[in-house]
Amino acid sequence: MDRSKIIALIVAVIIIASVLIVYNVHYNKNKGKNGITVYADNGVFHFSSKVNKIVSLSPAFTATLYGIGAFNDIVGISTCTFYPEPVKNIKVVGSYDSINTEEIVNLSAQVIIGCSMPASIISKVDSLGIKYLEYVPCNINEIENMTLQLGILTGNEKNASTIVNWMNSAISSFANISNYSKTCIFYYLDSDPVYTAGNNTFMNQIFNIIDLRNVASFHNGYFPISMEDILNESSNIKYIIMSPYVNYTDLKIRTFEATYAFKHDNIVYTNASLNNMLEEPDFRVIYGAYNLLFEMNKTRASMVKIPKFPFNLKYNPD
Repeated sequence: MDRSKIIALIVAVIIIASVLIVYNVHYNKNKGKNGITVYADNGVFHFSSKVNKIVSLSPAFTATLYGIGAFNDIVGISTCTFYPEPVKNIKVVGSYDSINTEEIVNLSAQVIIGCSMPASIISKVDSLGIKYLEYVPCNINEIENMTLQLGILTGNEKNASTIVNWMNSAISSFANISNYSKTCIFYYLDSDPVYTAGNNTFMNQIFNIIDLRNVASFHNGYFPISMEDILNESSNIKYIIMSPYVNYTDLKIRTFEATYAFKHDNIVYTNASLNNMLEEPDFRVIYGAYNLLFEMNKTRASMVKIPKFPFNLKYNPD
């Protein structure tokens, strides 16, 4: 190669390198200028930078923030929040349907994360000039999306993505039991009237993951089921899964006494710990599904090998 071509090549390389440097500087500048964008069920929110003063009005959000490494960003929590254990040292500022606005202001909260809060409460939040992000996860995909969005909000995107990948791998591990016939169950959520979970509910998806057939899946949502519908499936119902809101005396009626489950004492009680995992929409639902399967059928549960959680949390999520 002659001298002129070598010089031309060097010049070209210098030009390309200069363009790349300018592009990177411009990109980083825009990234800092534009901040971050977070998607919630109630809209799209923009922040100049990651948030580090959060009020979490749901145990599920608190658990998720802990899992992704943002626990120290929580300045206020809701009632009935028990995981992780150090939440007892965080100020309780509200619940699903009430908030202490004065306390929230004193905490200099930047964001309030809530779930199906009344319009009157949201109005109070708006009056404080604090952004309110709402998430109502109804299935695994929505839990994963909520996890990713909270990761973006707090600057923990990588950790959030890692947890989502773990969840998908863990769900795949339940495929080992899909070769068996589905076990028919009835989920007893509440009494007077008898409430259960139908199709397109969080609980029904859990039942599908652990290969159960929900006798109430003919109906969408949570609903009061008729005694006739239960009686029609009485010989097929192999297990009755009891929420903490009902007890054995609620089964002492002809409808439930006629079921296979009652006759063979196949009654599964979900204690407070297991129920929290099953009802709170966060990454721990994976352990909730496994623990429910274990309570019902230890042999099948032994076939499921959930991968190790990707982070060494001081307070175990399982």
